[in-house]
Order: sequence, then structure tokens, then C-alpha cells
Amino acid sequence: MSLRGPLSGVDATHRLYYGPSVDDRTAFAAENAVVHAACDSASHVHVSATPTELDARAPDAASAFDDLDPVPAADRVLGGDGTERVAALPADEAALARVLGAPLAERDAVDWRRDAIDGIAVRDGDRPRYHSVPRNRQVRALYAADDRELLEAAWLAVADIDGAAVYPVGSLVSWTVRDTEYALTPTSLDVGTGRDERSYPLHRLERARPTRSDTGIDLTWASADDARDPLLRAVDSVLDRASDGPPGSIPVGGDAMAVLVLDRLNEIRDALDYDFRVTTA
Repeated sequence: MSLRGPLSGVDATHRLYYGPSVDDRTAFAAENAVVHAACDSASHVHVSATPTELDARAPDAASAFDDLDPVPAADRVLGGDGTERVAALPADEAALARVLGAPLAERDAVDWRRDAIDGIAVRDGDRPRYHSVPRNRQVRALYAADDRELLEAAWLAVADIDGAAVYPVGSLVSWTVRDTEYALTPTSLDVGTGRDERSYPLHRLERARPTRSDTGIDLTWASADDARDPLLRAVDSVLDRASDGPPGSIPVGGDAMAVLVLDRLNEIRDALDYDFRVTTA
């Protein structure tokens, strides 16, 4: 579900990422925190939902959703077939919190938050601030170009939530050795470009340490069969069949880059609660 109308065509600068052990309750608590933070830099929040699902599974959220203003078809900013309503800020912020189930109590069911809410868009006039598709964890986009205040608010919003963090879209560090490009993202190690690119998910990484020459990094990976999530096991198996499997070692060109890459891995591990170990010396 992409953004429509005046909000379309704008590239996200950052994203809310989740580690592999984050459950739905934590994921939606983190998202609600980011939405709340983004509201300070916004004028409106659009929510698309399936009313019958919402009414059956979260009556209080459904009641609050009905209190928001309907969005005419010509003014919709969220794709899909859901019913779209809009919260005007700050007047409707309390109703918006109810729509999103914030705060999520420890024993509350949260599957409705994934299945009945189809999309969320936070905007300031015609500028997008945040966009998500709740059922797709890959779509948690933050638009913070030239807005340090919004970015810092989002960082702080999830600082105390284990396994959730805001990072820039794309690579955190990249380098080239012998015409091969390498990039480290919060979720993967990417090797090559274009049709030759291979992406190796960090949830399979077990250990990273510098090579004896300090010009590379030795990597130990779990097998595809070791993934706890059945979907991850299936995806990992497909990736392994499409390549020679994750690399046991990667060149970085020198000790300075080795230190930088290992430091980034340390940061990612701590922020997103990965299980891998990093040895820096």
C-alpha cells in the first residue's frame, strides 16, 4: 500500500526496524510510540481500516475510528480498499490513540492491530512524516529530511523498547574491494550489485571477527534449518539454493574499515537484539 496524492513520490529517509525476536505486541507498541512522536510535527493522521474486522475484534478502537472524519475518495492518501478516516491534530490525538490501541496492555490481544488496520499515514500539510502498513513489517517509513527534531523524537520514542530502533533507509556502511560492492544494513549483509546482488540476513549470523591479517572479517552463520520461525526457514532455504550460501569471510580492504564494520555490527546487535557475537580484536 503506497502513499497517494500529494504524499506520493517522496522518498523515506529512515525506517522503524525490528529484530528477529520482536513479537507483535512489542512491534505495535514501538509503532504507536513513533506515531505519537511524529504527531508533534504533523497536522493530520490518516488511518485506513476494515470496519467489520475492527468492530468484531476491537470495539473501542472501532468506536474511536467512527468518531474520526471520513476522507472523500478524491482526498485519500492511502491505497487499498479500506475505509479511510483522518484525525486532525491536536484535537483528535486522544481518539487516534484509541484507534491504534495505545497504550497496549500486556494481556491485550493485538492481532486486530495487524489485521484490521490497513494503513497509517502521518502528514504535515502535504508533507509525509510517517507511513506504515501494519501487516507488513517492512513498511515502517519515516520522512525526516531536514527535520532533525522529528528524527530525534522517533529515536527517543523507541529507545527503551528492546528489539526496535530507527535507522536510515539503505546501508549503514558500504565499501568496495576488487570491484565487488559490500553493504551492511540493519537486517542484512549485501554482496554485489544488480542481478548479481546477494543478501544474507543477519538473523543467521552467529559470529563476526577480524581475520588474522585485519583486512577482512570472518563470519560464522547458522544453517537455514536453524531459524526458529518457519517462514524464515523457508526464505533462508530459498536464498541458499539461489547462491553458494553466506560467505565465511569478506574482505574489507584494511583494519580501519574492519573496525568500522564490526562496530556497526555491535550497534545493530545491541539495538535489535540479535544473538550473534562480535569480536573486535
